Amino acid sequence: MIVGVFLPIVLLAIYEFYAKYKNIESAQYHRYALRAQPTQKELTESLNSGQDQNTYGYKVMGWAFISIALLFFALGFWGGGGGIYLFTMGFLILALGTYAVRYASNKAKAQVLK
Repeated sequence: MIVGVFLPIVLLAIYEFYAKYKNIESAQYHRYALRAQPTQKELTESLNSGQDQNTYGYKVMGWAFISIALLFFALGFWGGGGGIYLFTMGFLILALGTYAVRYASNKAKAQVLK
């Protein structure tokens, strides 16, 4: 297992030293270096797209937490002596999920108003 981890690292290091010694640069690096820099408008659009995706992710996670909390509540009925712990955890997860959904909704409203 150690060979499987360290052998690729050693081989890569050997190649890097060889390439540095021979002054070899890859064609991919040249294409990357000559690539056009993004405009301010493209950067702003990319940032806004990322913020929209994050807001959607918060909302999805919030609803997932709420559904998990409902499962904890259902299991609490069958939990016997440990039911109180399931209800407590369910309540905490429900509170976290509710907070995430409300946060995402408020953030989405704020983004629309911009």
